[in-house]
Amino acid sequence: MDYPKKPVDGFVLRWWEVSCEGRYVTEHTATYHSRTLASDYFHDGIGADLVEDWMIAKDGSDMGRCWGWNAMRDRGGYWTRETAVSAAIQRIDQRLEFLREEIDDCTEMRRQWIS
Repeated sequence: MDYPKKPVDGFVLRWWEVSCEGRYVTEHTATYHSRTLASDYFHDGIGADLVEDWMIAKDGSDMGRCWGWNAMRDRGGYWTRETAVSAAIQRIDQRLEFLREEIDDCTEMRRQWIS
């Protein structure tokens, strides 16, 4: 993703994050507002104006804001859903390997107690 050097009103970043165990892949967006009145953004018109703010949403629901153009430059996550899904699969595979080793260890401990 090319991140413009100078602020662009209405610029939208989109990325995906993967939960620790790979169970969830969530979409995030951040829309930059140079100067947007609260009455033009919020459905009830109540709230602070968005001035040099990123409005951040998770799976389509607003969840917060971040101030300043460069605030989102080094955010984490994945630029495409496909890469996020690949990362989720990799995390699940790693967890499966860990669990297989745990099962093997428990099976061996059980065997030792029985014999």
